[in-house]
Amino acid sequence: MKVVQKGVVLVGNIGTNATEAAIREIFSATAGAVTAVSIPGGGKGGTNRGYALVEMKSDAEAEQALLDLSGVTIDGRCVTLSKEVQVVVPKKWYQF
Repeated sequence: MKVVQKGVVLVGNIGTNATEAAIREIFSATAGAVTAVSIPGGGKGGTNRGYALVEMKSDAEAEQALLDLSGVTIDGRCVTLSKEVQVVVPKKWYQF
């Protein structure tokens, strides 16, 4: 089962030193209210996996973030932005 999350922007190609606070600051200043920022870890040495998920207050603000932040540099790297965030939910999680 795939669930498309609304209002979430996938930020790819982030540097290993990028922080949730820095990403939140950039998105809040430019695109609107940020509900949550998540940088999944688990890489070698406890580093991040090279992407972040930014949850905006609304789907419209997420769309605006894509327009306003295209080509932005975070932690010295030009990041990629995508709104097509899909979460794969294992079948056993939603079966009763």
